Amino acid sequence: MPAFDHRDPGTSAAAWATRLHELDLPVWDGWRHATGVVVLSPHPDDESLGAGGLIAAAAAAGIPVEVLLVTLGEGSHPDSPTTAPEELAPRREAEFIDAVGRLHPTVGYEVLHIPDGGLDAERAGIAERLRAAVATAGSRPLIVAPWRGDGHRDHRIAGELATALATELDLALVEFPIWLWHWADTDDATLPWAEARIVPLDAAAHGAKIAAMDAYPSQTEPLSDAPGDEAIVDHHHLQHYARRFEVLFPNGRALGLSPTATRMQVRRRTPTPTPPPPMP
Repeated sequence: MPAFDHRDPGTSAAAWATRLHELDLPVWDGWRHATGVVVLSPHPDDESLGAGGLIAAAAAAGIPVEVLLVTLGEGSHPDSPTTAPEELAPRREAEFIDAVGRLHPTVGYEVLHIPDGGLDAERAGIAERLRAAVATAGSRPLIVAPWRGDGHRDHRIAGELATALATELDLALVEFPIWLWHWADTDDATLPWAEARIVPLDAAAHGAKIAAMDAYPSQTEPLSDAPGDEAIVDHHHLQHYARRFEVLFPNGRALGLSPTATRMQVRRRTPTPTPPPPMP
């Protein structure tokens, strides 16, 4: 697992724009053929940052979407001198509910209330809730979860649980990276670009995603001016998630949802990222 600090500058969005243009990743539209989408989100904001556009587009197309929020992310500011975890928890839950509604009014959600950082001890319970949600998602469910290689322990465990269920039941799964854009170098040859696909976002889906990201001021703005209260996903980081497309890692079953997905050639250029609106 790579070591990183969110306060570091990290790799710039401009550098990633150049690299993604060079990669010329294939478009994936398999989500259109799913009968239901189940999103496993370890913390409030993961769903919007990593897959908010996909969620918005699927819901707008009439596909049922359910988001399982595992924790309230109350441990996001462990060194805060102003806000204790028990104070941050309800704030982040309210932000999550607001964000999901901004993605689309029909998006459903369930909050599992697992302690932040406690996914490993609760694997069985999380897996059970994920299995139950998938069982209600029709004959061609799509699971959406964090990428296992993202570099965050909770993201890895959520990705592992989703992958285990998808493998067991032969289900479609797409994994979304979040912290990869921060810690990875653009020339890192170990990254699985051969497996990556893009989901272009129309104006409505992109606008819904930007609105959902704006619903998380506890993460995108400092809690105060004091050390330890810095923004977790500041303006610099938000540029990674404000692109007019999302990068996902689908498994073989997800590629098979669309009869054209596996035959697409790497010829369609990825759009240039659109910067997020100015922070208030």
